[in-house]
Amino acid sequence: MTSYIQLINKIDAFCSAHYQIKRFDAEFGEQRPNLATESEEYPYVFMSPTSGTPNYDLNQITVDITCYDIIQKDRANLNTIVSDCHLILTDLFGYYNQGKDDDIIALSASQTPLNNYDLDYVAGWSMTITFELEGWCTDAIPMSPIPSGGGGACEDASYTVEYADGTLIESGTIPSGGSKTVTVPDCPTCDDATWTLKDTDGNVLNTGTIVSGGSADITAPDSTYSNSDASYTGNVVSGGSLSIPDSDVNVNSVNEGSVVSVKDIDINVVDSSGSVTPDSVTIVGNTVTIDVPDTSPAPVGATLMKTGQTTSYRTGDDGDLEEGRDIDFFTLNTNNPFGSNARFTDELGGSTYANDIVIDWSTYDTIAGTVLGYYRLTLSSVNWSDQIDVALALSIGTFTTGWRLWNVNECVNILNFGIGNNSLNYSPFNNSDTGYFHTSTSRDANVAMKRNGMQFFLDPKPNNARGIACRTFTVTGTTLT
Repeated sequence: MTSYIQLINKIDAFCSAHYQIKRFDAEFGEQRPNLATESEEYPYVFMSPTSGTPNYDLNQITVDITCYDIIQKDRANLNTIVSDCHLILTDLFGYYNQGKDDDIIALSASQTPLNNYDLDYVAGWSMTITFELEGWCTDAIPMSPIPSGGGGACEDASYTVEYADGTLIESGTIPSGGSKTVTVPDCPTCDDATWTLKDTDGNVLNTGTIVSGGSADITAPDSTYSNSDASYTGNVVSGGSLSIPDSDVNVNSVNEGSVVSVKDIDINVVDSSGSVTPDSVTIVGNTVTIDVPDTSPAPVGATLMKTGQTTSYRTGDDGDLEEGRDIDFFTLNTNNPFGSNARFTDELGGSTYANDIVIDWSTYDTIAGTVLGYYRLTLSSVNWSDQIDVALALSIGTFTTGWRLWNVNECVNILNFGIGNNSLNYSPFNNSDTGYFHTSTSRDANVAMKRNGMQFFLDPKPNNARGIACRTFTVTGTTLT
């Protein structure tokens, strides 16, 4: 077999043959500083043992091999030293890794750079390398033969015999070389076992007995379930689980979806203006009857609107009495679908009027779901027939059809008689145009009603006049179409 001394000799031989290596020593690591200073010959290679793994055919020995050289005072040669020392150790590993020696082989190695290692002004590399060496056999052990067998009698044996539950039957000793037969008595007869099956509340579900030494399968009964009126029943396997299906919601016998079972149900009663307080709520079985207040009657036949005149010139005149529905000319006595009591809004319920459309919520028909809206810009002056055509062809934003020339009632409806002759010059109309305005209302084939300020009169249809277009909008929630 190859010994550690033989490994040292082989590494020493490699270092002696290498053109760059000047000196080699092998010792434990703590002796490296002492040996390194014995000579000024560098590069210097030093080997110390690290670990070993013995095997019958092959042994492994791991060693640390250090290679370093002297650094100049200005450190100009530092990188050259690092490079050369690295190559020297790589040469050593490659030589023995590639099978250049029949007795040893380098299996693996790792390298670490060194700076001022053990001595000042030295640098280089340290390599941990594992060698595989030729193994050994027992015939190579330097020793005299050892006789096999032995003399003298063995000690007496001791024994213990027990039942499976640990109950002692017999114990003692058996002389060396002897034997003993132990007779085990029959197992004592045990009483039959009794069993009781209970639920988690401690209620007894069943009882019985099990023959001594025997076994039994005990089956727990399934559970039953039902709702409060027993309209939903069934069984659940013992130890199983139950998934309760969702409950359907039928409104006036029409299925509207489902809700999660065994949870509180919140019911919101609303109309277009918001929450509605029911007159009564009745629950009978699974039927919930919600009695809501009657809706406001349709505006057909409703009280006329206020004129907007608030200045009184004598007791009993319009400014004194201010007859008409709603709080005032601009304020409703109930909310519009957008949740405000503003009489006038744009088609989005706001006050930007980007499309110059003014919705008059005093005309909101809650039964039909319609409301009257106006295009607040004046139509150019043309004759009566052409003015009707202009209004019919009007297209504003997404409202491309349905426009018409206002009739005399639709005209009077939005005149604010509280501001004088220019009765359309108020927000949000802000229409200061004066002169004659057509209406679509005729006396006959030749004459129609016109407006001039606060005056209405008959005028021949061929005469030119301005106009205002209006449209009936369909209201769905807060969407106008």
